[in-house]
Amino acid sequence: MGVLVVPIESVHGQANIRHVGDGIWWSVTTMTGVGFGDVYPVTAMGRVIGMVLEVCGVIVFGLIAGQIAVALFRIQDDFNWKRLFERMDGIEQRLDRMEKKQEFVVKDKAVSD
Repeated sequence: MGVLVVPIESVHGQANIRHVGDGIWWSVTTMTGVGFGDVYPVTAMGRVIGMVLEVCGVIVFGLIAGQIAVALFRIQDDFNWKRLFERMDGIEQRLDRMEKKQEFVVKDKAVSD
């Protein structure tokens, strides 16, 4: 978009986006939401391109933030599930020991009777 805006803006006499470098600088600062204001479009079509870049910037950075949040949630969820299964394994081991102890006590009592 930064390259496309140069020919559109350069036809205007008071345009300050005259070179590809200026166009790329303007598109990056517009898309990231920085918008220094040192370079800006003056034509209607250039401003439409600017609006599209602003919306795309919000969408792109929103998607990135969403993906990071999902990844962090997934890591936390995996940790919680792992911890739950470890606790359940521990409970099963304790139950096995209790059953063996109970069987020993019952057998020992039967032998002594």
